[in-house]
Amino acid sequence: MSSIESLRFYAIIFIYSALFGTAAWDKFKSFTTPDWFVKQFSNTFVAKLPGGAKLQYWAIALIEAALCLCFLASIFQPGLLFYALGYRDWE
Repeated sequence: MSSIESLRFYAIIFIYSALFGTAAWDKFKSFTTPDWFVKQFSNTFVAKLPGGAKLQYWAIALIEAALCLCFLASIFQPGLLFYALGYRDWE
């Protein structure tokens, strides 16, 4: 891997892990579902799903945390970066 490719690889990891990590951290920091989130989705199909908008909020938080961990783990296992990015055609 050339130095440019290596720099790009680590830049992608840094940007996305910071993005998803801070988003997940802000959600888990308070352990409460914001009222604005519940109100915003009160008249949609999301509110009718099992657990309603509150469960969906925490599902988003868990997905963000899992993606952050996957990006960080790709430092040690570079193949995980393709999965974290959702890139299917890597071969």
